[in-house]
Amino acid sequence: MFFTDTNDVIGETNHCFLLGKIGSSMRTRRLIVATVFTATLLLTSCISFAQSVHAIVLHDSNQDISHSAELSCSAIGLSVFGSVPERQLEYSSGAVNRKGLLDAIDRVRISAGDSILFYYCGHGYINQKGTPYILPGGGRDPLYLKDILARLKRVGAHRTIALFDICQSLRPTIEGRPAPIPPDTISPLFRSILFGEPNGVPYCVISSAPGEAALAAHFYEGHLAHGSVFSRAFSTVSNEYRNVPLGWRQMVQAVTVATSKEFASVKNSKLGVLGDTPVAALQQTTQTVTEYRPIEIR
Repeated sequence: MFFTDTNDVIGETNHCFLLGKIGSSMRTRRLIVATVFTATLLLTSCISFAQSVHAIVLHDSNQDISHSAELSCSAIGLSVFGSVPERQLEYSSGAVNRKGLLDAIDRVRISAGDSILFYYCGHGYINQKGTPYILPGGGRDPLYLKDILARLKRVGAHRTIALFDICQSLRPTIEGRPAPIPPDTISPLFRSILFGEPNGVPYCVISSAPGEAALAAHFYEGHLAHGSVFSRAFSTVSNEYRNVPLGWRQMVQAVTVATSKEFASVKNSKLGVLGDTPVAALQQTTQTVTEYRPIEIR
């Protein structure tokens, strides 16, 4: 005959019940942790996905430059559309005067993580102190690049890139390409230059050095080329290195080399003109892309 100790049975039952509760609690914790981890990944993915590029592609409304400037903007636009998905792109473009340029910047509404790519093509000058400025729309009051950069900085983007395709002279004295298929994700190159570490002060380059002319629409190998020497160079580099995450300075260096080559090709072609002057007759031997960082907004 077997006897069962009731206390032992109760003890075993309680013990099993406690182990069951502990096991259930641990599984619940693991489930909660897994859920939180998954939610964090999804949130991170959503934040990454939400990053947008605000491309502001503008040109001078002056009639004497508007056609060639439009072609230059088209070249830049092709680079942008080929590198950024439509769902992550806010694109604005057009011919502007002074007010239109400043309004285009003020209309930008930034969400967390968004970046800005700003491009302007038009006449450009420097004053006696070497400070670069533009006169969009033929205005009389200089619009200094440092003031444009300060305005861009106030927008508060994650990173801002500003490209000025202008001469830097004392005042005064492409063949068609098919539109690119929009990508599914931002290209490695544009992600690198637009979504790297926040830069605070906008990164800015001017397509010429002080005292130089920036060549715009010109005849190239018997055909009217699309836009300026600089826009052709930027577009070429953007296409060539689209899947390469170049750093900003590497990008500038590549565009600088390409701009110099484009300038040499145009000058040697004997077809280009700058106003009434044949490009081949210019004393200028190259066009030098220069970085611009005014001390006032550092």
